[in-house]
Amino acid sequence: MDVRLLNRNRVAALMIFKDTGDMGSGATHHRSRNVAMSAQQVYVALLDEAVDCWRPVNAQHIGADQYVLVGPIPEGEVWEFQPGETVHCREQTFQGGTTGLVAFARVQRDA
Repeated sequence: MDVRLLNRNRVAALMIFKDTGDMGSGATHHRSRNVAMSAQQVYVALLDEAVDCWRPVNAQHIGADQYVLVGPIPEGEVWEFQPGETVHCREQTFQGGTTGLVAFARVQRDA
């Protein structure tokens, strides 16, 4: 089933998790807990969607609450943050009670 079609046919309060085979499984809605490699899954808000929509994205944990987003942006999507950017993340509880790390701000580097 096409997720974009669901976006337009669901009520505005519904959260939809998009999933592609090359970006990890969004079906569980949980972040990866692979501590050894410091790679995790974080959720990035999709812009220009009719409802709250989150893309599971691979990210490299670099310290504290900071992660570098990795991977391409699928065609037709507009992400709040771009691959290669360092972002602050925090734990969020989604509709249905699942939790995950959500990117909420860019890390500001001192000039």
